Amino acid sequence: MASRMAHSEPSMESPDYVQTSLASAITLGMARGRFSRNVRLGALNLLLTYQRGCAARCAYCGLAGDRRTDGADDTFIRVQWPTCRLDDLIARVRLGNHALERACVAMVTHPRALADSLTVLRRLRAETSLLLSALVAPPLLRGPLDIVRLRETGADMLGVAVDAATEALFRAHRGGAGLMSWNHY
Repeated sequence: MASRMAHSEPSMESPDYVQTSLASAITLGMARGRFSRNVRLGALNLLLTYQRGCAARCAYCGLAGDRRTDGADDTFIRVQWPTCRLDDLIARVRLGNHALERACVAMVTHPRALADSLTVLRRLRAETSLLLSALVAPPLLRGPLDIVRLRETGADMLGVAVDAATEALFRAHRGGAGLMSWNHY
């Protein structure tokens, strides 16, 4: 599996490819590692991935579109999020030798993210028995109909990251203009 930053093929993008948390990759046997105290992961964490990355410029996020690193620190949240083919991931889920009960599909701020989230959710609903959640990027939602579409596609839970709990923190760390404004969120 390649990391998000390591791939250069535009075809290694969502919806055919997703990033998964290292814990999810270990659980599915797609990465080496083990959990202490016989912990078993119950939720599969997925993140859409694009060559151009995320359009948001959140100061604390490894996916910020304007973030520059030397390559050694190209991670989402301080751990690796390997990129894998959605087909391969679904095949591993279907093997059933895990404790996974739910999958959460997380958007990044990218023009295709809503449509690609719907595609990934549809596939997971049709091809697995996992319950589904969607972690949405509010700048991409045009209104209540988009939430209805996510629900109809199979997501029974919807989340919005509240990474900055005051307007001043939001402006300082998340942007503060247009769709990335406190009022929009």
